[in-house]
Parts: sequence; structure tokens; C-alpha cells
Amino acid sequence: MSDTRNVLLVEDDSIDAALIEAYLSKSALVRGPTFHVERVTRFSAAVELLSKRDRSYDVLLLDRGLPDASRSSAIGTLRERFPALPIVVLTGLDDATAAMDAVANGAQDYLIKGRVTAESLARVLNYAITRQRLEQQVREREAENRALFDQNPVPIWVYDVETLQILEVNEAAQRNYGWTREEFLAMRVSDIATEQTATEEGTAEDADLDGVIQRHRTRFGHEILTDVSLHTMDFRGRKACLVLALDVTETQRMVEALSANEQRYRELFEMSLGLICEHTLDGRVLAINPAAAHALGYEPAELIGVSLTELVPERFRDQVDLYLEAVAREGRFTGMMTVQRRDGQWRAWRFHNRLYADSGVAPLVIGHAQDITDEMRHQQELQDASLTDPLTGARNRRYLDYLTRGGALSNWGCLVVDLDHFKQINDTFGHERGDEVLVGVVEFLRSQTRQDDVVVRMGGDEFMVLLCNEAADTVSALAQRVIEAMTRGEPPCVLSLGWATRTDDETLERTMARADQQLYDQRRRRRGERVDVH
Repeated sequence: MSDTRNVLLVEDDSIDAALIEAYLSKSALVRGPTFHVERVTRFSAAVELLSKRDRSYDVLLLDRGLPDASRSSAIGTLRERFPALPIVVLTGLDDATAAMDAVANGAQDYLIKGRVTAESLARVLNYAITRQRLEQQVREREAENRALFDQNPVPIWVYDVETLQILEVNEAAQRNYGWTREEFLAMRVSDIATEQTATEEGTAEDADLDGVIQRHRTRFGHEILTDVSLHTMDFRGRKACLVLALDVTETQRMVEALSANEQRYRELFEMSLGLICEHTLDGRVLAINPAAAHALGYEPAELIGVSLTELVPERFRDQVDLYLEAVAREGRFTGMMTVQRRDGQWRAWRFHNRLYADSGVAPLVIGHAQDITDEMRHQQELQDASLTDPLTGARNRRYLDYLTRGGALSNWGCLVVDLDHFKQINDTFGHERGDEVLVGVVEFLRSQTRQDDVVVRMGGDEFMVLLCNEAADTVSALAQRVIEAMTRGEPPCVLSLGWATRTDDETLERTMARADQQLYDQRRRRRGERVDVH
């Protein structure tokens, strides 16, 4: 249903017309739909306009006092030619009978000039539109056209103001309340309503009341909640009251259910251990649950209105703008964000956020996040362990594959190292001492290298020092330092060395092979030296 209701106002009095338009403008500011009013001053102009633009209006607001309209036939003419159009009658006379004649002839409702308020006018027009649609459904099911009183889907009855005796009742009331027409006519209105109104007490017999909420009992023994409109009138020579009782029990239940759902959501929001946040499309925090706020080192109230950019490290703030653009464009976004706690600590959050852009409500993003810092740290530890030699703490051969696949290397230098006569060390001094020698070799190599150089255990007694990118050309200087340290007896055993720097576009394996060849050449020259263990 559109939020704009198109009203055709047929009113020749400019002052009354201005009041009507002002009331409808005021009602739109308070609540409910917007009313767009188009005015004509003559009945014939309204008929002509409706003939050209049938069904373009949601409701017709008709002045009963138009000079070119017959009070007795105008409504009938409109109902016959435009049966789908709801009609609400405006009368300047304090004459409910004339208005009821209009209702009986097909108008949905009537309003008395001078007693109209913005709220009652909007409610009457909205009810008229709703009732008209319901009547259209009834007309499609019925073979004959019946009187509005009988066909109105809203329960209606008329009762004597003095005796409270029910004088007439429509089929909707019989259907909703369970009593037959004969049973209704034997009842007093107090047999239905559990709460009295002013008109029922006889203290304000001429008063019209709209939007009175009453509890009614039915033949089935249960109570229903009704929105009652009461209109005093003359009925068969008696002072009477017309009652329209709209059953709002289900509506009230839905409202209560919605309220309960909102309460459950609020409790879930407040009690959830998950990290939940609502923010605007420009990144301002609207709501944040305690778990998320405490994870950042704050109380929830401290974060309301704070920009998301203030909650991430400075180097990542441009990513917040990219995220906001993406969620506005796609309607949802899943990813990972680095956040910064109040104490400066960084945490990694994996999040799944969704945009909600309901009509008439400012769009907002609701997100759920999970702190995966420990998980990522554990994964990093597992990955680090898989790339590390457990005995010596040096990197293993898989680490070289990891580096080359990641594209982090553009140039390199390789210093390959073999332990001379290592088998004899194991055989002579035992494997435990052999392990100590391996660990000692790694410690020795690290003492000769820089922080960014990588010591790798290739397997067994074979090691390599990898110098990455800009450091590649310093491999010869590293080899010289190691040789000088060996002359001072610093390593735990005699070492054979070979080194090479990448040339052209050769692979790491090719550079290592050239360094190995140099090592073999050096070892052949040194073959025959005794085993020396420190």
C-alpha cells in the first residue's frame, strides 16, 4: 500500500476546504500516511474528473451542501458510476440523520463540520478506504447489492440511548459475535460491552465518539478487544446510537507479539556473547551490545555516535570507507577487520553485516562479529611450526616453498653449509651430542647473520642461509665472516661452505645448485682433515 492517499475534495466553501487540507497536512506530520488533496467546487466537475481518471483517487470527500448536487441522489449517482471509490460526507448541519442517509446510500462515513479534528479526519478517511476495500470483496461474493448496513464488514448495531435495547444489527455483528439477529434484538447493549461509555450512561446523548477501545463479550464466552465509533442519531423515532465495533483483537495481539519479539531481541542483544553492532551508512555507531563494547574496553554508552574509523588502527582507516561503500552497494558484507582496543591492543574480528533499508526508516547496518585473534594466532603458530625444524628452530625446506609461492622474493643469495664428518660425530660421541652440534651450528650461523636473513635446515647435516632481495649481494661478505669465525674455532664443528647470488631469472633451486657445486669443490680441496668437535 502506498504511503500517499489521494483525496478528491468536493467543497465550494474555500474556508472549509482550507481547513480540511490543513488538517490532513497536520495528520501526516504526526503519524500515518500522507494525504494528497485535489479540490473541485462542483459536483458535476467531480463526476467529470472521475470519469476520466477512474480509480486514481483513494477516497472522495463530499460536501453535502453543493448547489448542483441533489442530497437525495448524489451519493447514489456516485456509487452507481464509481462503485470502487469510498465516499466520506461532509455536512455543515448538526444533523446525523442526513449523514446517515448518505451512509445508507453508500457513503462510508460522515464528518460534521466544526467537529472535525486532524486525527478524526485522518482516521475516518483511512477507515473509509479500508472498509471500501473490504466491501468490494463482499460485493464480489454476493449476487445482490445489499444495504450498506447489512454488508459492512465491521460489526454495527443501533441501540436505544434511554433503554440500551438493541434495535438493529448487521450481519457482520452476528457473524463475529455469534448471536442471531433475533437474539441480538432481545439483548441490551450492556449484555455485550463490559465497559460503559458516556452515551450508554445517558450523560452525553448528543456526543459522537471515535476510537473508543472497549472489551466485548461474545456468545462463545470469550472477550474481544474492539475499536468502537459511536454516533448519536434518530432511529425509528427514538434517540439512538450507532455503534461500529472493529475487532482489533488480532491487531492488539500482533502489537503485543511484536513488543515481545522486540524485548526478546533486546535481551538477546544485551546477553549475547557474540559481538553485535548497529551503525549508520556513514559509519556512526547506533547501538552496540555489552560483549562488543567490553571487547573494545568500553561501556556501550561510550560508543554511541562514535565513528567506526575511531575504532580501527590509523593504517586501516581507509578500509572502513571501502567497507561502507560495499555494504551500501551490495546490501551485505562479510570480511575481517582489525580493531583497536582502548588500551591500544589490536584485535582481529571476522564479521558478517547486513543493510536494512525499510521504507520510511533511515537505513542502518546490523552486524555480528567474532573475535578471531586467538584463532589466527593459533593458526599462525601451527603454520610457523610446519615451517620450522623442531630440533634446531631453523626454518625447514617447506619454508622455501612458502616464500617462493608468496611472491615475496625478487632476488636472493644462498650460503649453503655442510657439517664435515658429521656421521663420525654421531658414531663417536652419540646422537645426543650430534643433536647438540646441529643446534650449535644454527646458533653460530644466526650469530653471523642479520635479523632478516633466514637460516634453513635443508635436511640431515645440510643448512643454508638465505639472504632476501636487497641483501642478496652481501652473501660473499657473509661467507667471509663465517670463514673467519671458523678460523677462530667458533662453530661446533668443521663446516664446508658454498655460495651464489641469483643471476638473470634463474630459480632458487638453480642458485642453490651453483652454491652446492662451490661447496663440493671446496670440500674436495679440504678432504682429509680430522674431525674436530668443540
